[in-house]
Amino acid sequence: MCSRHRIKCGLFLFIVLINLSTYFFSSYSHGDIGKDWTRTYGGKGDEILHYSIVTSDNHILLVGESNSINGENFDVYIAKATLSGELLWDITFSDETGNEDDAAYSVIETNDGYIITGKISSSDGIGDDVLLIKLDTN
Repeated sequence: MCSRHRIKCGLFLFIVLINLSTYFFSSYSHGDIGKDWTRTYGGKGDEILHYSIVTSDNHILLVGESNSINGENFDVYIAKATLSGELLWDITFSDETGNEDDAAYSVIETNDGYIITGKISSSDGIGDDVLLIKLDTN
């Protein structure tokens, strides 16, 4: 049988641990520690990032999807920014009809540009196909 003193001590330690964890995790979750800048990219619709890399020319290449063009279906979205967040360029690609969701999921850098993989609606309108895009460095 537990004594009242043990239960009170256990409860006290539990409350102290909860308060300490709340203090440490709340200061971490605010994200203000070491943040240099924040940028957003895209248009009036939704943009979703799936992958990014730092390129050999010290820029950031972002790939994902956007529905800012037609407001309904997603198109492949690719953007390049400086390490300080300044947008250099962005581009979208879509299927022939523009009526289905398309997306880029991955990117690798090659000697002369980038290879981007994703999905795009099939030309027959049934299902999705694998998307492979080769971009030059510009």
